[in-house]
Amino acid sequence: MATIVSHDTGMTRPGRKLGFSAPVDRRFGRWVHAEAEAYLLRPWPRTPAFLREGPIRQLLTAVRDRRLSRARQLIGLYVLESWLRGPASAVARA
Repeated sequence: MATIVSHDTGMTRPGRKLGFSAPVDRRFGRWVHAEAEAYLLRPWPRTPAFLREGPIRQLLTAVRDRRLSRARQLIGLYVLESWLRGPASAVARA
């Protein structure tokens, strides 16, 4: 079993690291509160062509307003939207 060392305190704990590192976690939190709705739902999102807008909006509201922990789902939506907006989708539409 691997041992993980905390660089902040020097303490160790057995097992795998859980969660994101602090900088990614903070950036993701800011993205959820400031930009996620605009990126995933307007003005030109690709995801609603495959997924209904209502459940995406409900998920965003639950995470942002009720602080529900659904980071993996939101990251999955972000990756899907980014992939659909990327160069591969431009070629597919041409």
